[in-house]
Amino acid sequence: MFESWHSSQLWGFQKEVSLMLPYRTVIIIFSPLDRGRAASSMIDTFFTMINASELEEETLKIVVDTMLEDPSIRGFLSRGGVTEKVLGKLGNPTPSSRRAALSLVVAFSKNVEVCVSIITEKKIFRKIGSLLMDSDADVQEGALKAISASSQNPEARELILSTTQTIKNVIRLLDHGGLSISKLAFDTVESFLSEDRVINMIAIPETMFKVLSKLGDTEQPLREGALSCLLKMVGHVSRIFCEQNNLYSTYWKSCMEGMRTRSS
Repeated sequence: MFESWHSSQLWGFQKEVSLMLPYRTVIIIFSPLDRGRAASSMIDTFFTMINASELEEETLKIVVDTMLEDPSIRGFLSRGGVTEKVLGKLGNPTPSSRRAALSLVVAFSKNVEVCVSIITEKKIFRKIGSLLMDSDADVQEGALKAISASSQNPEARELILSTTQTIKNVIRLLDHGGLSISKLAFDTVESFLSEDRVINMIAIPETMFKVLSKLGDTEQPLREGALSCLLKMVGHVSRIFCEQNNLYSTYWKSCMEGMRTRSS
């Protein structure tokens, strides 16, 4: 299968990226035009690539990583206006377009320079946080991946933590019902458990019930995710058990019994 994209709207580049993959060849050519439109057009080009061709996540990563090796491209992306462009893509009414935009955020977040200049904006994470509650499960999963990837950057991590509703929405997905989303939610929550403010959001009866209930889940990844989270906040768990002794002791015993039954 052969696919190619040609952009005549990017200034200053004669660049070709060729990827020989098992089932497709990707060729991207940039040719010169207007400097002022370059960064905006770059986002459009990336977005068109993802949305129109439904590139697999790993293929997209290779394409974007290869392009970001060029300091000229990184320079254009670091200019003003690109954040608004990405924000607009995240708000697209079509689910496939929102998924594509989230994939773009994940790809950009892996480059420190581009992440700092484009992704580290509170409004970006507010929007991604709202997409955690999207009606499309794939969009929800994409939003979790975007938060997880972005949180590796210290500045982006602090912005995520400062948007309290985003963290609360991640916690709400612990009992989503879909295995991949709930597992991603547990992994994401666990990555933030070094933060007291996140622990305080979890260490309340309603949320603890969500975590404890997964100890007896039929899916092993969810049992492991719940146990891992509990072990990371064991001091807080003990305090809650003391405060809600009868209620939690009974529930804990039933969950542990469920784990033993499924392990045998």
